[in-house]
Amino acid sequence: MSTDYAIVAGIIVLALSIPSVFSAFSESRWPWMAIFMVSLGGGLMVYAYDQTSEGYTVEDIPRAFIEVFSDFVR
Repeated sequence: MSTDYAIVAGIIVLALSIPSVFSAFSESRWPWMAIFMVSLGGGLMVYAYDQTSEGYTVEDIPRAFIEVFSDFVR
């Protein structure tokens, strides 16, 4: 798995965990799925950051999204 795929997947999973947190708290239940999703997304982001020699900066994130999207379109 390319590190660009890992960082993009991690960000998307983290973004999708936000509604799960709100849903769990609004229904007065423990957010197990949100905890799992945050752990998975965070793990993917740490993996991507650790596997690159210079790491990721804020400027690299949009480039990674564009490259991953262009790979899916091709």
